[in-house]
Amino acid sequence: MSSKPTVVALPGYARFTIILLGAFLLFAGLRAAAGVLIPLAVAFLLALLLYPISKALEVRRVPRGLAIVMSILFLLVVLGTILLIMLNQVIGLSGEVPEMTIRLESSIYGLQDKVQERFGVSPDMQVTWLSDKVTEFVEKSGDMLAGVIRSTGTFLVAVGLIPFYMFFILFYRDHLKEFVFRVSKPGDHERVVVMMKKIQKVIQRYLSGVFTVMIILGILNITALLIIGVKHAIFFGLFAALLNIIPYIGVFIGSALPILYTLAMSDTYWTPILVYLTFTGIQTLEGNIITPNIVGNKVSINPLVAIIALVIGAHVWGVVGMIIFVPFVAMAKVAFDHIEPLKPYGLVLGVEKKSFQFLDLWKKINPMQFIPGLTEDKKEKSANDE
Repeated sequence: MSSKPTVVALPGYARFTIILLGAFLLFAGLRAAAGVLIPLAVAFLLALLLYPISKALEVRRVPRGLAIVMSILFLLVVLGTILLIMLNQVIGLSGEVPEMTIRLESSIYGLQDKVQERFGVSPDMQVTWLSDKVTEFVEKSGDMLAGVIRSTGTFLVAVGLIPFYMFFILFYRDHLKEFVFRVSKPGDHERVVVMMKKIQKVIQRYLSGVFTVMIILGILNITALLIIGVKHAIFFGLFAALLNIIPYIGVFIGSALPILYTLAMSDTYWTPILVYLTFTGIQTLEGNIITPNIVGNKVSINPLVAIIALVIGAHVWGVVGMIIFVPFVAMAKVAFDHIEPLKPYGLVLGVEKKSFQFLDLWKKINPMQFIPGLTEDKKEKSANDE
């Protein structure tokens, strides 16, 4: 007669240690394989974004391969148009570099006089210190530039692979679904179907919402800067809108550039102050009205978890990681919510609509106190009967 194997439960600290070790190995592996995984991850998210377009074309009896190619070409045309507009604005902005240099030099000279008056440091000492720092910066920049040149080929190859990855992910999507079914238990197939549909819906809603918000912010930014009279308003407005794809951080970077530009090119401080107030108002409108109504609460990620995802994404995959780690965390939350042992982790990642209330717990402990129409005498009688 065979005996059942004995299951030994690990203590809590051992399980916690194993989880931390697994997370460390996971992030170390992601960083080591960044060159392979980054274009694949970007292609996967973009494929989810383009899936409704490709599916709509297929419903109209367009062959799957042709429908996917048309969807990818549509995305490339949109991105290429934005890139050409930005490039044209950058060329115009580069023509003002000499004037900006003269104005900055004038500002620096004025600042030198104030530093000498305030701290007693002569302009010669300031120039020497600044020269040393500039030399150090140039040397480090040279090393960084050499590294960028060495990695440019790899970067271009990775970007060039993204459309091909997107095509094959969309073309063989049925095979991917079949793979998920085969690695899951037969009794869990219904739950797996629900989970995959919800992940697809969440990511599509998030990505399409983010792009819609970017378009609205671009229009608002450009219009506001044109009204103020800022040159190159199209570039600054589009730049700030595009950086909004990086949660929490992108808005500050995007608004800093036009503020610094107007600070250098304006004869008064009122213009940069007005630009600052304008961007603050637009971002307040975006955070409280635009994004909640367009993106909604489908990606209900805890703000603390989102910030942690940004930090880890920046450390593992740089700027790209800051952009794509948040939607992947949202996918993980949906998966955790549908897997019984992982539901507590889904609770930690998300924001529950109903928070814990002590009154709810007290009702469970002493339900007799909350029966409607029950007087004190009846309560006491009920307690005695029990």
